[in-house]
This record gives sequence, C-alpha cells and structure tokens, in this order.
Amino acid sequence: MKKKSRTSAPRKRWRQVSIHEVLTSWFLSEPKNPHNQKLSKKDYANKAYPSIVQAYGLFLRHLPHCDWFLVDLKRPEELMVLQVINERSWNHKTPKSRPVGILTQTDSIPKPHAIRVNALAATRGLHKLLNKRVVLFGHHRDDFFSIIDGNHRLLAYARAISHKNAAWRPFKAYVGISLGPCRWHGDDVSWTERPPRSANEKRFVLNIW
Repeated sequence: MKKKSRTSAPRKRWRQVSIHEVLTSWFLSEPKNPHNQKLSKKDYANKAYPSIVQAYGLFLRHLPHCDWFLVDLKRPEELMVLQVINERSWNHKTPKSRPVGILTQTDSIPKPHAIRVNALAATRGLHKLLNKRVVLFGHHRDDFFSIIDGNHRLLAYARAISHKNAAWRPFKAYVGISLGPCRWHGDDVSWTERPPRSANEKRFVLNIW
C-alpha cells in the first residue's frame, strides 16, 4: 500500500528547481541582507553566498546536499502538519509534538518566539512574506517536513487562520529532499574535528555527507 503523504502534497505539484533559485528567494526574504538591491538574480548564489554565511550563519551551511523543489501548499491542513525547527531555543512543553497546528493551539512555544509570532500574526499582508520565501526539509516526499526557514511566519499565519483573523491563501514553499542527516530535522548528527588554521585553534565540521 502506498504511504500517504503527511503534507498531502500530490507529486504533480512538485517542480524541481536549482539551488540558485532557493538562495535568491532566501536573500530577498531577509531585509537585513545588504545584497538585496546590489546583485542581479544571476549573481546571488555566486557572489553573495559566502558573505551571507559568514554574517548570518545561513542555514544551508549545515544542510546535507539536497534536491530542491518548489511545492504548492493549497490547503490549511498542509501548513498545520509542518514541523517547527528542532533547535534548542525552540524547545517547548511538548518537545515530541512539533507540528505547527499543535503549537498554534497549545501556545507552548518559548516566550521570545511567542512574542515575535504574535506580532507577525497581527501583520497585514502576512501572506506576502510566505510565498516562495519559506524553506522546508525532509528525507522523502511522503515524509514529514521541518521548517528550516520561516518558523515565525508560518506559526503566525497558522495562528491568524485558526483565530479567524486571516483567510487562507495558498502559497509556494521550497523543499530540500536529502538522504543525509539534518540536525534541525531531528536527525542524529556528529561533528568531525578539522585541522587547525592557527596554533591552539579547534575546528569542527558537521558530518552530513
């Protein structure tokens, strides 16, 4: 029997895209990014990526190699099953329950995140901050997806919809699919020591390959 998709996203709604498109979308969604108006779309991944990684710790730095897709999320249910990032600052009262829908109902996310989510939930035009500006990760199309970028915005959108403060509007999200482990997806990962660049330096790299 074919396994049912937890995101209920039919394969026909998946379009494979390049990493350049994913990077461009991420850069444009970050107002603090100084490169937004300075580089053409073609140059983002080549010229801006190293400086963005250094300045902001871009999530892609610690992701395994992915096949990237643009996916349509057409129903509220597809949003509610997405998993909030598995990261220490997001630990909540029910750490085994990370779906957006559950966290929206129980309001169990840590206070610093809750403040930002509540502020965003009251923002007009919140949908414009989502379309093609959210990044998800999973190991298979039929597996659950973790929100690698866009946790606050997606929780805010889910809250606004749940409280009838906003009407549901479909949006597109980028999804990275990989067999490699991802720390933010909840996978077991290990750090490997690297040769030092200077005396008394300790360097480690996430073993994701």
